[in-house]
Amino acid sequence: MSACTEHTDCPGYVRGLVEKYYGTQQRAPRRTPEEVALDRKERGQVIAARREFNRKKRAEAEQRRAALKLKEESNG
Repeated sequence: MSACTEHTDCPGYVRGLVEKYYGTQQRAPRRTPEEVALDRKERGQVIAARREFNRKKRAEAEQRRAALKLKEESNG
């Protein structure tokens, strides 16, 4: 369905201008529930991996802080 871009009183005038300058919007194909579930599962795995990585880094930083504190106490 083509909208009019020439007559301001036509019902699809604004949409016609939008299509003219930005092109028609293509809708993404509908995803099956299986695809959605798989994406959710993968996203969950990524989040879990990030949490594990952050937990390890936090533990390493805590160990460094503790070692530095012990070093300062022994020197001071």
